[in-house]
Amino acid sequence: MANLGGPSPAKRRLLMRTTEAIMLYGAEVWADSLRYHKYRARMEAVQRRGALRISSASRTVSGPASQVIAGTIPIYHQALERRRIKMRKAEAILPITIVKREEREETICRWQADLVCETRGRWTALIIDDLKAWLERKHGEVNYYLTQFLSGHGYFRSFLVQIGKATDPECRYCGIEEDDVCHTFFTCPQWVSMRRSAEEVIGTLRPQTIIHEMIRNKSSWDAMAVFVASVLKAKKLDGRWEEEGDE
Repeated sequence: MANLGGPSPAKRRLLMRTTEAIMLYGAEVWADSLRYHKYRARMEAVQRRGALRISSASRTVSGPASQVIAGTIPIYHQALERRRIKMRKAEAILPITIVKREEREETICRWQADLVCETRGRWTALIIDDLKAWLERKHGEVNYYLTQFLSGHGYFRSFLVQIGKATDPECRYCGIEEDDVCHTFFTCPQWVSMRRSAEEVIGTLRPQTIIHEMIRNKSSWDAMAVFVASVLKAKKLDGRWEEEGDE
């Protein structure tokens, strides 16, 4: 699927859920086997491809980051959740709806704990620091541009250095700092006018609070989405961000 255009994230997510349902068939029986890395890795690879498509992400985005952005619960956590539900269902102490709700909350807590120790996708973990709120948000879909903001993989010098396509990360607009996702959207003076327009709706933009504001208010989500897309489109059109030096 194309990163720009094509099916909406909701439709892509539906395809992913169908794939997950197939992978999780009989998980109540074999879930414990996913404690072994070699078995888990095979299923994670399939799920990662789906998460990348849902979020229209670069293929360089890690599995943990792509799962968070796409809102796709890691397959091994889903399998273990099914096993726990089956065990509690046999006990017949609580209604199944309550059991499922409690076990989903447990799954999200375990996933959140995993991310604390995960070395990959640190920027994503920094700004999306409340998985429950992110997964249960009532508005807002990710897209090609928002995913660059959420992952840090995109039109940034630091990313070019990371993938071996540039030799230095210095911002080509201000020359003050490293051109990474944080600098681009929160401090670079080149985009101050666009940033102020977003701040008129959202308030002061801060990495630690921006996602909370976007989830809390649809107008904030929309304003940030416009800001992010405008900056990245301008960088792509201008081209200076990927130049190696003065001609």
